Amino acid sequence: MGYFRAIVLDTQTLALGVFSISYYNRKMLFQLLSFLFIFAFIHQTSAEDDPRIKVCDSSTNNTLDSAFSSNLGIALKTLQNNTAQTGFSFTTISASNSSQPVTALALCRATITQSECQECMDSAVLSIRRVCPDQTTAQIWHTYCMIRYSSRKFIDNADSSLAFSLFDQREVPNPTTFDQTVNSLTVNLAVLAGKSGKRFAVAKMKVISSDIYLYGYVECTRDVNGESCTKCLLSLRSYMMTCCSGRWAIWVGAPTCSVQVNLDPVHKDWETAVDISTLLAPEMPPESETESETGGSHRKLIYLKIGAVAGVGGAVMTIIVVVLIAVLTRKGRSMRFVGDDANALTNNQGIDMRSFLFNLDVLIAATDNFSTKNMLGRGGFGTVYK
Repeated sequence: MGYFRAIVLDTQTLALGVFSISYYNRKMLFQLLSFLFIFAFIHQTSAEDDPRIKVCDSSTNNTLDSAFSSNLGIALKTLQNNTAQTGFSFTTISASNSSQPVTALALCRATITQSECQECMDSAVLSIRRVCPDQTTAQIWHTYCMIRYSSRKFIDNADSSLAFSLFDQREVPNPTTFDQTVNSLTVNLAVLAGKSGKRFAVAKMKVISSDIYLYGYVECTRDVNGESCTKCLLSLRSYMMTCCSGRWAIWVGAPTCSVQVNLDPVHKDWETAVDISTLLAPEMPPESETESETGGSHRKLIYLKIGAVAGVGGAVMTIIVVVLIAVLTRKGRSMRFVGDDANALTNNQGIDMRSFLFNLDVLIAATDNFSTKNMLGRGGFGTVYK
């Protein structure tokens, strides 16, 4: 809309001098202004059909009359016809020439309607050929859908390499507590998405020591398994903490997964998102054991607690974690869930909420292999990591 508003302002400025011009010249001027308005409208309309992000691999090209181009056309048409029913589809086409196959995949935001998915797919199928006209590997993201294709087969193979990062230039009032909330929210969403049949999760969480909510949405392509999905999302979350600290809104993506967080509920699914500040509320140990250096003893956020002993090898660490979990479970200190909210999240996303915590691979990834930079403090059970 910025371009359109600029045109309006310019025309208003020009109109101030209209009455000092002859009638004939005024008529010509108004015709010119009318043309500018129409041009601006057309420009804005076409811009809405452009992808938000495009990744066109210029190292591999094809020609419009090649067998690959023909196969690509068939593959994209297949995605256009099949994706909206479930929000996800993929295909491999080699009809014209088996030596130039096309593997293609499409994904819509899991919470949108079938008609919204179809509308996005109709636009994306056209735009990917326009913005990446002769590449044999390309991927684009619209607001509500994504298309990826390649001459190489990639189905079932997770790719967490960074494809793009976007962030709002506005800075948050308290970057430290905000970043802690981003970390907690995205780690939980990553694990939840891995447990979801549709490989997505959406939730909100209160920013520490405030009444402001942070909204999050994560998704993976549904061809990968849950573990690969979680690892992909945690990889992006680690990048977010370095590239986009203290930013109002962030969107980062890889070929297989993407993460979005925002202080504004700009999507409909964020307006109705489950609040996991209270949903995932662990029963806290005595006060002396839960105080962290950030004063988080009363916050209902997820902190990963690992009993750590300096110089102990990885095998011993695993045993300590297993024993700790067994003790906490026997004493009734396992994770508690608030009834209705837990049921709502389980029903909506197909998740067994009781099983997603304390996976060692996830803990290692979430704490950057128990890095000291992620350490919040020490309690009765050991080191506390964010």
